[in-house]
Amino acid sequence: MKSFVKPTITLLSVLVLSLSLAACGDNTKPAGSGSANTEPTATATLIADFGDGLEGANRTEHAWKYEGTLDIAVLSGGLSATTGLDFFVTGEIAGSKATIAWSNQSTLVAGLDDRKQKDEFFFYDSVSLNWFMMDSLAATVKKNFPEVTEVYYSGENGEPVVFPNPEDMASQGLPVLPTDQPYEGSAFFKAHAGGKDDVDDGTDTLWKGTFTSDDGKNTLSLKDYNKQSFRFAFVSSDNNSEGAARVNTDNVELAESKDFTFWFMDRNKLLVSGGAFEGSYIRNVEDPT
Repeated sequence: MKSFVKPTITLLSVLVLSLSLAACGDNTKPAGSGSANTEPTATATLIADFGDGLEGANRTEHAWKYEGTLDIAVLSGGLSATTGLDFFVTGEIAGSKATIAWSNQSTLVAGLDDRKQKDEFFFYDSVSLNWFMMDSLAATVKKNFPEVTEVYYSGENGEPVVFPNPEDMASQGLPVLPTDQPYEGSAFFKAHAGGKDDVDDGTDTLWKGTFTSDDGKNTLSLKDYNKQSFRFAFVSSDNNSEGAARVNTDNVELAESKDFTFWFMDRNKLLVSGGAFEGSYIRNVEDPT
């Protein structure tokens, strides 16, 4: 009997070792196989819009592979990687509306600083760079989410975006990026830049009129003084304010006071930045009393 005990034990040990090795083999599948696959599974389309104020001009498309659920973060990350610019944003889509907040660290808000530009996405001026970033992101979102018809931009805390070069952007029809109107694209804003009367009859009522905020809560009256300065008076249910603002000698669509900055988008559309009266205003009375 003793002569058969060792072979039997040895055989059992071999079988146990073989089963253990097989079990280990099942748990060491190569990365990327089966359910552990981390390779991109879908492709989005990124739009690089170099139109710079020309409707639909000079757009290029770039395929961007991603995994998981497509959202604004995926698209903005793809634009950052593709262009080398910092499209740092947060955002969400609700029905036909996309709401996007630009981070203070994004290139749009912080400027280029010492960022190195890629040759194929190189900009010689900040205005073209700003238009490129805003146009490209809006076009990319609408391309990948066809149900989106309106894109709203803001700063990272919901405030209007103030560009690093507001004077240059004011001359383009967009001194600040408002939060209460959809971004219509560089072609729209450039087409409405100027702020002059439609008819050149020798008069200019740019700094004269009564304006009401889009929500109807605030009224603003302006009285012009030879296009060099003007008196303003705000009226609202919460607070009133009045004072004088000096018109920028280099840009008559821009005026500043101690607490407020005024920009004309056109002669009937006014943006106000600063204080409790910040927002968009529409002219509703030609000659204030």
